[in-house]
Amino acid sequence: MSRRAAEARLALLFARRDLDDGQRDQAQRLIDSTLDWRLLLALCERHGLAPLFERHLSSLDAQGMPLKARAALWARAQSVARRNREMADELAAVVALLDANGVASIPYKGPTLALAAYGDLGLREFGDLDLLVRAADVLRAKTLLAQRGYAMPQQLTREQEEALIASSLLYELPLVDPARGVMVELHWREDPDVSVLPLADDRWWRSLACTEVSGRSVRSLSNTQLLLALCLHGTKHFWSSLGWLVDIAELMRRDTGIDSQWVRVQARANGCERRVGLGLRMAKDLLDAPVPDLLAPLTGDATVRDVARRIEESLFTEFSAPPIATALRLNLSLRDHARQRISFAWRLAVTPGWGEWLRWRLPRGLFFLYWLLRPLRLARKYWSGG
Repeated sequence: MSRRAAEARLALLFARRDLDDGQRDQAQRLIDSTLDWRLLLALCERHGLAPLFERHLSSLDAQGMPLKARAALWARAQSVARRNREMADELAAVVALLDANGVASIPYKGPTLALAAYGDLGLREFGDLDLLVRAADVLRAKTLLAQRGYAMPQQLTREQEEALIASSLLYELPLVDPARGVMVELHWREDPDVSVLPLADDRWWRSLACTEVSGRSVRSLSNTQLLLALCLHGTKHFWSSLGWLVDIAELMRRDTGIDSQWVRVQARANGCERRVGLGLRMAKDLLDAPVPDLLAPLTGDATVRDVARRIEESLFTEFSAPPIATALRLNLSLRDHARQRISFAWRLAVTPGWGEWLRWRLPRGLFFLYWLLRPLRLARKYWSGG
């Protein structure tokens, strides 16, 4: 960390709920040095860390910080806290509507993650509401949420929606309420490749614990299940946000009872040891996350080390999504076995996605053509410049 710029080092110190005495001293020395405050706040904005930055700067001597920058950070943190409360209220209302009509759901990420990992609704930035539901309930939930003004940004036919839910590539349905400016994403799997959570098992649903959000009891994943889901989510997006790593680190700091054996067994059984190991390694490297010894082997894989280094180098530079070829290579390298790499590449090449469903509105009897149109569209887009 010493080779990083002062702004990056301070950002890493602030990317946690609490500072110990040594970290406070380090942070104060960095604040007292010559900092590019504009760069620091740009990092704060990019990684969604305004509440944590405001929390720590308010407890330190930051007289050298320009007043305009200080006011902007305070206003941003206040805005996040206010918006989070509104989103939590909306989540409670959405869950109540679904429950009243027999649709079970599990909120994860968003407000429930803020409470589980930080113990404070206002300390984590989030932009939408994510709900896990049974695949069989997705379209019913969509119809119910229309009562609150939610609709898909792009419309599909009913037949296309049914095919989308049955797809092996897609796993979420976005719904937007323009009036409230809220997006709800209905997930019938936690990841396109891995389905660790038995969402079709009624007994599993009955075993779930509950947490309180805005005065309403809602179902919640255990922190052990949540940790695995968060690792898969972050790796899918190449950990482009430091805030996602803070979630991992804070969850492990707050809950020392996470079942490491379960995580390791599930990661191996589902062929996602590298993807889980990547999140754990980066959280430990950058944020001193207390990764249990039983999970340490997942972080030591040579591929995990190499990908972690490449991502860590990009976290404090101007962000740009990796080129398609680079993203494909990284995704393939993070599959544990050759057969997974072959399966992933094949599904990505031929399985219809949003691009196909939205571009061509075919009748059900011609849906098989989507499997032919997919590779043709990708070839034109990435190799012919179309």
